[in-house]
This record gives sequence, C-alpha cells and structure tokens, in this order.
Amino acid sequence: MDAITAGNGKNHVTSADDAEIFASLIGGESCVMQRGDMFKCIVETANKATIGTGLGFIHGHAFRCEVPESVVIKSGSQGFKRNDIIGVRWTTDSLGNESISLEVIQGTPVTLNPSDPETPSGNLLNGDRSAWFSLWRIKIDGITVGTPEKMFREVNSYLGMMTPKVLFTGDFAQTKSSQITLSDVVTNYTKIDVVYQTSGGDVGTIPLYNPQAGTKFVVWSAEPSNDYIFFKNKAFLIQENAKSINAARVTGSDSSWWAQEYRFAYTSNAGLYTSHTNSIGIIAVYGYRF
Repeated sequence: MDAITAGNGKNHVTSADDAEIFASLIGGESCVMQRGDMFKCIVETANKATIGTGLGFIHGHAFRCEVPESVVIKSGSQGFKRNDIIGVRWTTDSLGNESISLEVIQGTPVTLNPSDPETPSGNLLNGDRSAWFSLWRIKIDGITVGTPEKMFREVNSYLGMMTPKVLFTGDFAQTKSSQITLSDVVTNYTKIDVVYQTSGGDVGTIPLYNPQAGTKFVVWSAEPSNDYIFFKNKAFLIQENAKSINAARVTGSDSSWWAQEYRFAYTSNAGLYTSHTNSIGIIAVYGYRF
C-alpha cells in the first residue's frame, strides 16, 4: 500500500499516481476537457493549421496548450485525395523523462476514398513508453484542404459527465431499408442511445445498456392518423462485428418479424390491417461511457 496524498518525509508522488487518479475520475480513454478553445483547429493556409488552447488527457496523463500552436500540412497533388491526422504524441525516454508534442501523421494519397493513416496504439496506463491521441482529421482533395473534422471526445466535468460520442447519423429514407455501420464498436460504451424515426415523422429513443454483439432490440410507435391508429414496430440486431446494426427487413417468408405495421380503426367492425413495410429507420446512435 502507498499513501499517495500523505506526507512521509520524502518525494514519493509520481505522474503515474496522478494519472491513475484522473483515469478513475474521467475514464482511461483520451479526452479533451471543456476548457479554453478545446484545441480548436483553424486551417490558416494550404500548408498550415493552428491548434488553439485547451486541456486534455491521454490515458489519465494531463496536457495543456496555453498558447495556440501551428503545424505544417504537406501540399496535396492534383487528382489525389489524402487524410491527415493532427494529434499529440506522449513519449517517455529510457530515463523516465516524459514529453508531449503536437504532430501531423500523413495519410497515403489515393485517387478515391482515402483512409486514415495508422496511428500508434500504446496505452500509458499499461506501462507503454509512447501513446498517441488523435485530435483532428484533415481531408485533402487535390490542393484543397477541407474543414477539420473533430476526432476526440469531450468531457465537461472532472466527475466524468460527458457529452456523448456520435456513432452514427443518417436519413430515414436510407436507413429504413439498409444496414448501418457505426464509427466505433458498441462494446466500448456503457450505454448507447438509438434514435429512430417512423414513416409518420415521429422520433423516439431507446437506451441499450452494456450493448454487445448479438444484442436484439425492438422499437415501436403508436400514431393516430385520420380515423385510424397505426402501431408500428421493428426489430434490430447488432451484428457480430459489434459495429453494424441490421436495420433492414430481411427478404423471405420467414423474416416478416423484422418489420410490421398494424392499423386499427376507431370502430370495432372495421377489421385489422397488417403491413410488413419498413416504416421505422435509425437516424442516430450516441455512445456514453460511465
């Protein structure tokens, strides 16, 4: 046992002690606090981006930018596209000295659909000597630099209350009859909120705690329309990769359970109407870590 916050006549508190405490409060994943400019990225020119002030954590290890700092973006080429990543690298040398630097990891130029470059995977809480935290994605099309895309999660208090991570957004017209793919696996989150929309325009949310691959869930809606009441329901399945959600009614005689819609009239003698149309689609998914 080690009494971290107690005096014992010698220097004994290390950065690792502080990191463990911070990680227990805000989580072990890297994050940015709602302080300063939150590392706001401004593209000054085709070859220069400036990162604003802010406070962040890499696996419980705190870092701060007190004045804006600029990085160099390599020029693009006509006919090629590229994704660059701006982030911070934490490094520990053989003597235990720790340092941090703002860097750009350049992607590979391709003619279509560029992928993000590979980034280091070290975790400081596991004793690794280096780690990387991605802040912004910069998409380069030819010689044109696009609008920076945020890659970090925000935490708005030291008790871990955080804004959710957007895992998916889409349009009802497409998602009602297609499988959706999230930006991250659901197993990285304590809870996900699945936001859905019906063909009648109603919007609802279903929370899923401890989501896993293979999780099934059903959403439903009751909608009055003219002289009828429509009861719409649809079942969904998180696929084995834990990133895709089957949001389509599978074709075939044995798959009608995926989507159903019932219509009841206000009068008892009007009969029952049943439809297997895709009347519900997922329009957003948000992830939370507690």
